[in-house]
Order: sequence, then structure tokens, then C-alpha cells
Amino acid sequence: MKRVFIYLIFCTLTLHALAHPVHITITNIEPNASKACFEVAIKVFTDDLEHGIVQQLNKNIGLIAKSPSSDINELFLLYINNHFKILINGKAITSSKIKFIKYSIVDDATWLYFEYKISSKINQLSVYNDLLNHLYPDMTNLVIIKWNQQEQGLTFTKNKTELSVL
Repeated sequence: MKRVFIYLIFCTLTLHALAHPVHITITNIEPNASKACFEVAIKVFTDDLEHGIVQQLNKNIGLIAKSPSSDINELFLLYINNHFKILINGKAITSSKIKFIKYSIVDDATWLYFEYKISSKINQLSVYNDLLNHLYPDMTNLVIIKWNQQEQGLTFTKNKTELSVL
């Protein structure tokens, strides 16, 4: 009887865990002085990314089915431009200065790589991040930014979407 009880508790906890998955992205931002840009790498669960793009852009990118759409790079760029911004001196880097580099899939996550061109002296630096907030109220977006030989960690939530670095 004790084993049955333990088994039932285990099953209940397992089902509870499946019903409440972790919703998180991780972004790394590093300045590249020789290219006058920020190099940005965003890690997001592949299924979350695909669902987010389907909901916002009404397009299936085909990553889950392992048959990427022909316009996948443009869709990544469009989605990220709408939900992730680097602001210099209070102004977002414009989409014409953002270059999509590549994507790669590692296990159940997709890494997206971008370059954000810097065209002015930086007196103030902020980041806006509401990636996937439209899907999950418990979404957490972590950003690690290297600046002035130091790393700073930022945590974004549905209620906290813009933070200052400098």
C-alpha cells in the first residue's frame, strides 16, 4: 500500500511538472569594437520559438517538423526586431542596422545570431526584451551583457521589459 501511495505521488508530481514547463530565453550581448557592433546570441526553446512566430506572424517556420521554410531567416529577423531591442542614448538600433547571421539547433533549443551595428557614441545603453511574453505570462528572459570588461546579468519579465545597462 505504501508503494502504491508513493507511486501515485510520483505520478502526480510528474504530471504537475509537465503541465508547468519552464519558459525562458537566454541572450548574450558582446561588443565587437573592430566591427562596430554588438554580437547577439539568443537561445530559445525551439517549440516556443515556433509557436511565438506562428502566433505573431501567422507563419510556420518548420523547425519542429525539421523542414525549415524558405523564408525562415527573414521571419527570425522580423520576430526578433519586434521583441528585442538594444537602445543607445534612448533610441533603438534600427532594423536596417540589424543583420541576421545564422541559426543553429542544439538539442531542444535554437540559437539565433545577430549583429547590431553601432553608429554613435554610447552614453546610455538599455535593452528591451519581451520575447514570448505574448505566449506565457511566466516568461523569463535572461540577458548577459559584456560591457567595459564586466558582465552584467539582466532579468526581464512580463512586467519588466526594459532595463538600463549604462
